[in-house]
Amino acid sequence: MRFRKYQQNKAYLLAIINRNTAGSAQTLASLVGISRRTFFEYLKDYKEEGILVTYDKVEKKYKIKIAECNEIALFPHNFVPSKK
Repeated sequence: MRFRKYQQNKAYLLAIINRNTAGSAQTLASLVGISRRTFFEYLKDYKEEGILVTYDKVEKKYKIKIAECNEIALFPHNFVPSKK
């Protein structure tokens, strides 16, 4: 059950970042219901999976960059994973 919740939280966080939601690590973590520390652990996990999440200081938001791919839509435009 814990693994399922972990996967749901990771998918939900990626969906939030993919929607170009501006915010700090703490703000995004709060939206998902995880700690700031867990947020950064998820970023590390994404990197290991080939998904690079970077912070744009000018726009003050996190962005997704797929390793070795140019334009890939991670989610359909209206995708919102269920939060259970």
